[in-house]
Amino acid sequence: MKYNLALLIFCIFTISCKNNHKKTNEELTISEKIISLKDTLDFGDFKVYNVYKTQAITYRKLKKETDSIKIANQIINDLLEPYPVIFKNCFSFSKLDFVSWNNKYINNDSIINKRIEFITKINLDSIIELNYKSVSELSGHKPTGAWYAYFFGYPDMCDMCGCDLNAMQLNLAYPELSKEYFQYLFPHELNHNIYDLTNGNDPDNKTVLWDIINEGFATYFSKKHSDLPITKAFTPYKNGDYNWCLKNEKKIFEKAKPILFSTNGSDFDDLGTSDRNTFIENSPGKLGYFIGYRIIEEYVKKNGEDSWKDVYNLPVRKLLEESGYEKYIKELK
Repeated sequence: MKYNLALLIFCIFTISCKNNHKKTNEELTISEKIISLKDTLDFGDFKVYNVYKTQAITYRKLKKETDSIKIANQIINDLLEPYPVIFKNCFSFSKLDFVSWNNKYINNDSIINKRIEFITKINLDSIIELNYKSVSELSGHKPTGAWYAYFFGYPDMCDMCGCDLNAMQLNLAYPELSKEYFQYLFPHELNHNIYDLTNGNDPDNKTVLWDIINEGFATYFSKKHSDLPITKAFTPYKNGDYNWCLKNEKKIFEKAKPILFSTNGSDFDDLGTSDRNTFIENSPGKLGYFIGYRIIEEYVKKNGEDSWKDVYNLPVRKLLEESGYEKYIKELK
């Protein structure tokens, strides 16, 4: 009798524990993982809209739908119309194009499933929150605006891009994304946000030099924030690429100098691209980033290790002058 009673208690306890067991991330189905995602991260003046959650839910709804008109209408109603800031005002997708690239994901949901697994495994929301807080603390400034995270129709288009502070877009289909990649990307992009807020009224804010400093500063900041090796800070540089830039520094700057105060936006294109062999033959790309980074390095050497924070408010013309960089270049052989 005592044995039977003990067995009964054990069984009840075991069933109760199973019923109360909270599933780990590995035990959740893809559908459960999608539902568990937040719609929005709200930091007051800075928000992140997880559009990818709506995408994933919409794709699963339409997986077995065969009526192309119903599919198109659902995509337009669930994804295009609710986000005019990015899909109409920024990238201006036609309805036909928008439906077409979303349809690709409906027909190949293994891509989305793998990305949802990745997003939940690394806890992307917590990484964004941690970066928002640590960037705010290190810089002394809080980012403002909005990010939209979603699966781009063209995965290789960019890792993050947009039209203004309220329409920055994180491409969660980008092939190179990893937890380590975000250590470079998020501080870099958040510093762009802050620099636009603190230095956007510089009289030279339409010049090539302003773009150079903006990119160089974002690179400098991400390296400092995440303690990155120089090649990671200049992603996608390979070993030896930064040293190539140092060896050719005089040539790079002297070729860029005549266009520093150009307000023709296309003049920055070859300096800003990560494509190799641009602006100067055999270059690793991102030469504008390199020049901006080196100007800030030289400024810090002259003004003290914490003087990098001056860059947020210092006009770019004055920064170049006070860095002594042009004198440094003249003395190079």
